[in-house]
Amino acid sequence: MAEENIKNVVEGKEVFARGVGLHVSNRQSQYICRFIKGKSLDKALADLQKVINYKLAVPFKGEIPHRKGMMSGRYPINASKEFIYLIKGLKGSAISKGLELEKTKIYFGNTTLSSRPSRSGGRRAKRTNVILKAKEFEK
Repeated sequence: MAEENIKNVVEGKEVFARGVGLHVSNRQSQYICRFIKGKSLDKALADLQKVINYKLAVPFKGEIPHRKGMMSGRYPINASKEFIYLIKGLKGSAISKGLELEKTKIYFGNTTLSSRPSRSGGRRAKRTNVILKAKEFEK
């Protein structure tokens, strides 16, 4: 399947969005990246808006309660809001680079731990770096 996508990619047409030091959980970010990968930008925005409105759950793994239509899932609202902001930036980059939005899909999403500042009492705050990449694929 990966060989098909590489053949169908329009040359030199790639955009990316980077979120540095986002105040979200790394685990939630990983599952959201997996959730939106392979979707068009508008579809990803619509699905994340459904997550915020408790209409669609993001599939998680582990000892998490069952959700309708999937084994287990959660509604990571704060992380979804941050991802909506990133995807809107990705969409703006795609428009400025001249990509067709109907053919542009998110093909890469990666999260890494960022520096974690201390809070009062020695607790550690959550910080995550996120990279999203999108390319134009032929139908």
